[in-house]
Amino acid sequence: MAAGKHQYGARTGPKDYPRQPRNSALASILDGIQRTKDPFLLFLKGLILHRLNRRDEAIESLILSVTAYPWNWSTWEALSRCIKDRIELAKLRHLLPSHLTQLMFQVYSALEREAIEDEDLDECNRILTIIPDCPMVIGWKAQCLYILKDLEEAELLFDQLLVKDPFRIESIDVYSAILYVLRKKTKLSKLARRFSSMSRDRPEVCCVIGDHYSIRGEHDKAIKYYRRAVLLDPNCVGAWTLLGHAFLELKNAHAAIESYRRAIDMSPQDPRGWFGLGQAYALLCMFQYSLYYYQRAVALKPLDARIWQELSTCYGKINKYDRCSPDNGNTNY
Repeated sequence: MAAGKHQYGARTGPKDYPRQPRNSALASILDGIQRTKDPFLLFLKGLILHRLNRRDEAIESLILSVTAYPWNWSTWEALSRCIKDRIELAKLRHLLPSHLTQLMFQVYSALEREAIEDEDLDECNRILTIIPDCPMVIGWKAQCLYILKDLEEAELLFDQLLVKDPFRIESIDVYSAILYVLRKKTKLSKLARRFSSMSRDRPEVCCVIGDHYSIRGEHDKAIKYYRRAVLLDPNCVGAWTLLGHAFLELKNAHAAIESYRRAIDMSPQDPRGWFGLGQAYALLCMFQYSLYYYQRAVALKPLDARIWQELSTCYGKINKYDRCSPDNGNTNY
């Protein structure tokens, strides 16, 4: 056990996780497709431009691609990764084609940022009237309900989804998170056993297994599987966030901070990473830093009561330390 704590609870460094690989051929590939009008080559062009941090050009190329061929869902996903927030999306909406996939994109983009509102749930229901029994959209609706704190209804939808498609792995980590919050240990344990026998090489399954160990208080083992998830997919924001949570449970704030920062690097509009950083710095009693990150989180998710609660607690801690500061002439600690 001591060896396990040393291995999984120790502070991590940049060398512990792979960074995004560099492709020296990107510039030459881009030169070859600069003038293309083919929707699939425009999609490739947008991916390369985004990889080269030329975001505005990437957005332009991807919009041209979905306008020419709106059924390529991968292009919509890439476009969502380029757009900063709901405000920027609203400014670009008039440039997007009037199509079913555009409605789906609105919901998907909000889910990626965990910025779900009641209208997004209405959009899910509207899409399901057009393509009923679509597993992807049903999964989105369940995720919307989870973010809106309707956990029992979200659980029911996932139960129904797994009856229709028992081998569906997509979004299974969200279902696991719902069971975790509801403290349904037995059901979560059965889910972990079921999917670990299917595929242990999917990051979603690794997160489920990690949740199974985390709910039992075995955080060292949970970290092992969350680490496996980010090694399988270094761009899995949810896995980085869960890894940060697990490190916080072991009071390893420095490792948690690194994990949350990796999540924020990939998805700065996801409030979970900012909130996690606030918790990590609060653990280190660095309340000014903590305050900043809580403020970032609450700006992204203003209806989350838990963030407001932690924010108010942080203000109280700062005021307490200010009153005890020698600069205020009060030395009664």
